[in-house]
Amino acid sequence: YEDIGKIYLAGLSLEKASNIISTKINEAFVSSSSNLTLKSVRDMQILITGNVMFPGMYTLSGNSHLLHAINVAGGVNENGSLRSVEVRRKNKPIHTVDLYELLVLGKDNFTNSLRSGDVIYINPVKNLVRLGQGFNKTGLFELKDNETFGDLLKISSGISRNVISETFTLNRYEKGTFK
Repeated sequence: YEDIGKIYLAGLSLEKASNIISTKINEAFVSSSSNLTLKSVRDMQILITGNVMFPGMYTLSGNSHLLHAINVAGGVNENGSLRSVEVRRKNKPIHTVDLYELLVLGKDNFTNSLRSGDVIYINPVKNLVRLGQGFNKTGLFELKDNETFGDLLKISSGISRNVISETFTLNRYEKGTFK
């Protein structure tokens, strides 16, 4: 309608788009209302690169999450960081995601929606620590540069209640030997 004019909604959530349309209609027509229904979601092209199993360009549903995109590309490979996943838009980083926050601590820290043309870059892994007997979660964990043993305890869900000793052994691999 000429009274309303063009309304640009690209990249907006359904709720925000609906609010904008309702406001425009209410301004143009007295005592009117609107109802917005989403008929279909447009696919988007995302480049997934870096330390991922199958890097490349992928066509995903328009409502795909970062985790879905990484999963489609086969997941993060053994050299990839779960602590530093970059989402780039127009060659600029818009968000760096720590997947431990989401997968281990349950915090969804990825607030931006993916858009067609985005690049997901999996950085190389940095500081690896292997936790063995005595912790609730054992295995190989990645620590950020500023993290401490306390952070590692949180990631591993703490010390097992079956531990009797109060002594821990730390082995460090430096310059080709264990210390």
